Amino acid sequence: MDNKEIISNKIITEKFFNVCMSDIDTFPYCNTLSSLSEECNNIVELITIHPDDKITFSWCMINGLLSNKNGLEKSFRSIWLDKMNKKIYYLNDISKYCGISFEVIVRPPFLDIGEIVDMVFIHTDNTVNNLSETISSIQSMVKKYIVINDNKFVSNMREDLLQNTSGNLNYVEDTIIDFLQSNHNWSIVKGYDTEYRMTILKRLEDN
Repeated sequence: MDNKEIISNKIITEKFFNVCMSDIDTFPYCNTLSSLSEECNNIVELITIHPDDKITFSWCMINGLLSNKNGLEKSFRSIWLDKMNKKIYYLNDISKYCGISFEVIVRPPFLDIGEIVDMVFIHTDNTVNNLSETISSIQSMVKKYIVINDNKFVSNMREDLLQNTSGNLNYVEDTIIDFLQSNHNWSIVKGYDTEYRMTILKRLEDN
């Protein structure tokens, strides 16, 4: 292990603990994302958040990949569906020094997560149709987990939420339930009914 790799490993670990401990609201999500990522070799994140928002969850997933010591190649693809936070490029450089293949994609012409991956993290403006279409389009390419985080929509788009759900504030849960009823090879393994309303779907093993 050369100096760049040693320093990069240290930066990722310290950054993870800093972002985890600095905000009590995001603490459970950070730990959960890192733990899930530790079970993975390749991860894709789909993002449509304000470019000034922190990339907290990206650091958590990279920390998890780094903690996976199974000796297999690791990859992380960050797909920004709208504007991008340029801080992601710093994480990109640091991760590559640690042997993680990191790719940043901005405003792709169509949604394509590429090759089959272990986990997809959805951090988007989740209108009902958008979320339903996203989950349905990616689920066949995901081997383990789909993690849905909808804080942007719930906290900042109340009028749109009401407009799209006819007043039903449980629209995310309803959308996920509809998906599970049509896809029996997926189940909910964990959900947080708090500000961030994170839901974790797990692919069931074939019988």
